[in-house]
Amino acid sequence: MTSNINPFDVPELVEYCVDFLHDSRPDLEACALVSRAWVYASQYHIFSTTSWESMLNQHQQISRISEISALPHILALISRLEINVYYLGQSDSFSGVISWLTRLKAVRISGNSVPSTPQIALVAIRALIGLPTVECVELYCSFESPAAFIQIWDGCSENIRHLFLGNIRVKDSEYDWVSSPALKFRRKLALDSLYISYGNFVTPWLVTDACPFDFSHLTTLSVCEHVHILRWRVFSRAQLTLKRFRIWLSEPPTLSLDILDLGPFKQLQHLTIIARSVTSLRMAIIVLSSLPTDSRLTSLEIECVSRRETLSHLDDLLFGMPLSELQKVNISIEPRWPTTLEEAESWLPNLFAREVLTVRFLDK
Repeated sequence: MTSNINPFDVPELVEYCVDFLHDSRPDLEACALVSRAWVYASQYHIFSTTSWESMLNQHQQISRISEISALPHILALISRLEINVYYLGQSDSFSGVISWLTRLKAVRISGNSVPSTPQIALVAIRALIGLPTVECVELYCSFESPAAFIQIWDGCSENIRHLFLGNIRVKDSEYDWVSSPALKFRRKLALDSLYISYGNFVTPWLVTDACPFDFSHLTTLSVCEHVHILRWRVFSRAQLTLKRFRIWLSEPPTLSLDILDLGPFKQLQHLTIIARSVTSLRMAIIVLSSLPTDSRLTSLEIECVSRRETLSHLDDLLFGMPLSELQKVNISIEPRWPTTLEEAESWLPNLFAREVLTVRFLDK
C-alpha cells in the first residue's frame, strides 16, 4: 500500500533549501523550485507571510502583485498579508481577487507616508478585513476623513480578535466622534488584544456605536499615553481580565496618576512599562506601588533611563511587596557613560539576590 506521506515535506529541509534566499524576497518568489515533491511545501514556506510594504522598486512591486494576483493557488497560501496602501491604490487586479485569500488570518495595512488613503484602496481594505477568516487587523495609515475610516468596518470579519491602531491619522482632527453614524452589527466582536500607538486620532471611536468591538474580555492591552481610556465604561470590565499590559509613560506627564491604579488588575501576569525620563520613571514606581497584595504578576519589564537613586527606590519597592509569583524582572536602561551593566545591577541588590533580575542596555 502506497503511503500518502511525502518524505520530502520536512519543514526543516525546506527551510534549509530556500531560506538562504531570504535577503532577496523577489528572487525567492521568482525562483524555480527545486523538486516537484517540494512544490506545495516550498510555496507555502515562501508565501504564507507575504509582504508588499516596501516603497523601494515600486514598479517591480506592482508587477509582482499583478503576477501573483493571477495565481489563485498562491493567494490561497497566504495567511499573513502586509501591504502598503499605495499598492492597494495602484493595483486593480489585486482588488478583484481578494476573495481568493481563503486562508488569510492577519492583515497589516501600512502607509503613513501616503497623505490619505484613496477610495480604491478603501474598498480593498474593507474587502480584506471583511474576509471571514481574518482574526488580526493592523492599521498604520491615514484617512481623508473620519467617515472614510468608519466605513471600512462595515461588514468586517466576525472572527477579528486582535486590533492594532498604529498612529492612524485623519484630516479632521476636531471631529466629534460621539456623533458618528452607528453601523449595524449583529453583535459587538469580543477582542482578545488591543494595541494603541502614540498620537492616535481615532481613539474616541472606540466608545461609539460605529465601533464593532467589545473590550470587556481583553487579555492584552498596549497603550502609548492613552491610559485615560481605562476610565471609559467600555474598558471597566477589561481591568478584571487583562493578563498582559504594556504602557508608555509620557514626558512631560499628561496623565493623572489615579487613572493608573493597578488594584483592580487581579489577573495581570505580564507588565511592561516604558519610562524614558526621570519623571516618567518616578511615575512608574507610583504605578507599581498600586499592585494588589494578591497580585499574580510573574513577569515585569521596564525600559527606562539610567538613574541610581530612582532604580534603588524601585528595588526597595519591589522587594517589599508580596509578589510571590514574580519570576522575572527585565530592566533595560539607556546607555549612559561610564555606567556598566555590573554597576547598574549593583543598584538593584534585592532583585539581584532573588535571581529574578536581568539588566541590559537599550539599543541606540
